[in-house]
Amino acid sequence: MPAWMIRNRVGKKLFDGYLVFCFERNPWAKVVSRYLYYKRFDKNFNLSFREFVKSNWIYDALNFPQYTDPLRNYKVIVDFIGYYENLEEDIAKVMKKIGLPEELDVRINTAADDNYRKIL
Repeated sequence: MPAWMIRNRVGKKLFDGYLVFCFERNPWAKVVSRYLYYKRFDKNFNLSFREFVKSNWIYDALNFPQYTDPLRNYKVIVDFIGYYENLEEDIAKVMKKIGLPEELDVRINTAADDNYRKIL
């Protein structure tokens, strides 16, 4: 759910009272992930990766950032944007901001993080 929708549901005052953060993935990783999802679960999906990238299907994978407000020229409305490529470091930054020990044991699944490099 996009941040602007959450803000609308809980109200601006409550939303602004919390540290609001998100994590963004590499856009190519998102595209490959969506392509592999369709290949696996949609029996009618028969595009090659090249066809997929050239088609309108790609827009489902390259959604607008979920941390902006489309009614305010896509202004960033979260306090922190972490990146999947720097996940451990960025999680540590968030933990520090909210007062948790940075050395907290966080398990990160990186099994599919570079699928796009194998396909591209």
